[in-house]
Amino acid sequence: MGEGQGGDQEDEAEVARRRVISTVSVLVGRTWLTVKSFLDRYYKRGRTDNLPRSGRPKVLSKRAILRAVRKHRQYTREQIRWICAPHVSLRTIERMLRQHNIKKWLAKKRPKLKAEHAKAGFNGLLHIRTGLRIRRTSSG
Repeated sequence: MGEGQGGDQEDEAEVARRRVISTVSVLVGRTWLTVKSFLDRYYKRGRTDNLPRSGRPKVLSKRAILRAVRKHRQYTREQIRWICAPHVSLRTIERMLRQHNIKKWLAKKRPKLKAEHAKAGFNGLLHIRTGLRIRRTSSG
């Protein structure tokens, strides 16, 4: 009978713990599981900090460079380097841009097609496929 009473106390403690987690989750506006994970981490490690990552730390913020390149298309690699990451080499910038398929040239600005261009292209295609020619009538 002693084991049953000890089990009841553990169950009551678990119920109380769940109630505390529920109350805290409502107060801080986070899900129950987030609060539980946070508390478990604190009880296990004695602190809530993230563990240090393995490997060498990143030197370059790729996001900032990619945003600058897309916003200022006329800037050279040297200008992007001095604006975003003066602490890294130009070769590092070039390598990162190449990985993201950003080339060293700009696409030529071309005028947009007009409706008459599209019609002429369609008529030419129609002639090639069917042999029909559509003649234009000039309206005065």
